[in-house]
Amino acid sequence: MKTTKIETIIESLQSRGMNEGGIRDLLKKIKIAMKKKQLDKLTNDPDFQKTLKKYNIKPVDWSKDFDY
Repeated sequence: MKTTKIETIIESLQSRGMNEGGIRDLLKKIKIAMKKKQLDKLTNDPDFQKTLKKYNIKPVDWSKDFDY
């Protein structure tokens, strides 16, 4: 069902004259924004902060680029 919604959105945008590359970029930006919103919601959660403090866990800096 999820793909049918995405396909419907893609078809609608294509019918309005938007090219496939632009649609792909738009959907990618939307996904990234949703993930950032979820991360912000989690990091600002009081229960999450209590757990970090209780077990002396240092939060991961997700904006940092890790080279292995």
